[in-house]
Amino acid sequence: MICQSKLTALIGFYLIYFCLIPSMISAENTDPIVLKIATLAPEGSVWWKELQMMNEEVQSKSDGRLKFVIYPGGTMGDDGTVLYKLYSGQLDGASFTGNGLMRIYKDFAALTLPQMFQTHAEVDYVLSQMDQELKSAFKKQGYEVLGFTGIGFTYVFSKNPITSAQEFQKSKAWLYENDPIMKALFKAAKVTPIPLGVGDVMTALQTGLVDTVFNTPTGILAMQWFTKVNTMTDIPLTHAFGAFLISNKSWEKLPEDLQSLILAQVQKHLDKITDQNRKEDKRALEIISERGVTIVEPTEKLQSDFQDISAKAIKSLTNATVSQKMVTRIESLVNEYRQKTPSNL
Repeated sequence: MICQSKLTALIGFYLIYFCLIPSMISAENTDPIVLKIATLAPEGSVWWKELQMMNEEVQSKSDGRLKFVIYPGGTMGDDGTVLYKLYSGQLDGASFTGNGLMRIYKDFAALTLPQMFQTHAEVDYVLSQMDQELKSAFKKQGYEVLGFTGIGFTYVFSKNPITSAQEFQKSKAWLYENDPIMKALFKAAKVTPIPLGVGDVMTALQTGLVDTVFNTPTGILAMQWFTKVNTMTDIPLTHAFGAFLISNKSWEKLPEDLQSLILAQVQKHLDKITDQNRKEDKRALEIISERGVTIVEPTEKLQSDFQDISAKAIKSLTNATVSQKMVTRIESLVNEYRQKTPSNL
């Protein structure tokens, strides 16, 4: 027979063993939290590469507790479809360009108004000052903004040099479908644009349906549109933005330590995207210039004409597309920065 002390010890061992089994099984079988993220950025792009690196770092720093599944190249649909999938819970988050961000928070459009900014420094200053109020506005609409990024300035590219408002008026300009900002700009310039999807622009340039387009230098190089135009008017037209969002529903399910980890990683990589976009735009200008696109320095008269056209467009959009309060807020910050840094211009 087993003595009393041995029996007590044996019972104690089995109690400890059977108490530990559930926690051991749980620890071994705990699946990571998976966040499904959509992006319009194609594989191989700056956005895609940084999102992949961010995913690897998040998995490593969370000890495998969290990972992203990223759907690139618009495979989850356009902005409207992605927003529906976020609302329905089919997706947890997405990276959006300005058009998508405007759908969520209408006043974000004020940041993309024509000639609101003239330099990257102005963009950085305004975003730094408005970061929390913008994030608060998106949160009220159901989304946690993990960070904003600058995509870059857009310019007018054309087959024929645009040296005056009259020449711009005669152009056969492309209008991106459902773009209220450029639509207002063309109306103010008395240009009759041709609305087309992005995928139809190259054919339109080849056939002569359009002879004038707008894009970032990197964008026009990637799309190969530079092969069908001859000049770029060196006036920053609008500034394009992006942001990384997660629905409030998905965000609030995350433990606080994982929220902090994501915030730090996303902003770090969005800053890299902004920096890389600016470097790529600079390099793209060099490449298209080497391949025959002439960079046209605007005269003071043309600059003045574009400022007048932009002012008319902004006036028509204010209170219709964006609030006067938001327009005034951004203009005030830009002027504040210019007064602090007169060499900025």
